[in-house]
Amino acid sequence: MGAPVKKDEAPLELESQMILRLPEHAAEEARKLVIAGTQNLKDKLNIDLRGDGRHAIVRFDQEEFAAKLVDLPCVLESHKTFDKKTLWKTADISQMLVCTDDPLPLNDEDNKLQRRPANEKVDKKFVWNHGITPPLKNVRKRRFRKSARKKYIEAPDIEEEVKRLLRMDSTAIKIRWEVLADEEVKDDNRPGSSTAGDDLQQIFADVSSSEDEGQDINVEDDEGTRDSIDMMTDIQSQELTQQEEDAGSKVIEADEENSQEQSVLTQRYTQLQKELEDLETRELALGQSLETVENVNLKQRFLSQLDQVMEEKKQKQKEAETLQAIVGNG
Repeated sequence: MGAPVKKDEAPLELESQMILRLPEHAAEEARKLVIAGTQNLKDKLNIDLRGDGRHAIVRFDQEEFAAKLVDLPCVLESHKTFDKKTLWKTADISQMLVCTDDPLPLNDEDNKLQRRPANEKVDKKFVWNHGITPPLKNVRKRRFRKSARKKYIEAPDIEEEVKRLLRMDSTAIKIRWEVLADEEVKDDNRPGSSTAGDDLQQIFADVSSSEDEGQDINVEDDEGTRDSIDMMTDIQSQELTQQEEDAGSKVIEADEENSQEQSVLTQRYTQLQKELEDLETRELALGQSLETVENVNLKQRFLSQLDQVMEEKKQKQKEAETLQAIVGNG
């Protein structure tokens, strides 16, 4: 079976079994020979595989057919039986050799049939879209859909990082945070902004420079300057009062948040104490059951339950100690 292989070419790797689909008249004759169990079937059937590993010439009972090796939609299993009751699996099948009555190719060079590299993608014309029975027509498109591509490849890494940060927050002894007002940051970064103190400094600088030059100062101008100074002082005092009120409200809000968190932590600590008491009661009950039971399977089951209870108790004790430290520092 197969064409002669050159010395410089590696032999083709074929499956141990494949499906052979012959034309209807030849298939009937081949089926009769297989059922009859004739020993000369190998003399009547010959498969000559071409160099590309996809085309072949099948000779059966003095007839020649052009054949093409195609890939099935999924892997099939072949079985054999000796008593028609018990089935024995023999191989996995994923390819089928389809024979047609088309004219045969002359040779490999005329049809440019060259061997494909092993890692090359399979051509669509060698992909079989149907099953081996009539109800499975176009089964590849109806049942085997293309796998969806992931839009966010880095999503698992981001999720792991978020989980790590949450675990660090849960195990932290003390947490501090700082509240920044967006309005204050915007006002400080605004170009051309100046405070009341800068305006006063500029006014006094103008007066001192005029005295140094020895010029006469008008009384009306002096009174206007004093009025402007008083006005700027009032504005500055109002701004300082407003800032103090804002800071006081922020401190009150932070204190309220701290008190709420303290109450939540206290409730969780109380709940943990109750759960620890329940675990201790369950641990004592399991210990008493182990002393009285004689069945080996039940004893093994009680031992596994006791180990789980002790492990859960250890984790909750650790969490309770952490919460106690946080509440105490708060």
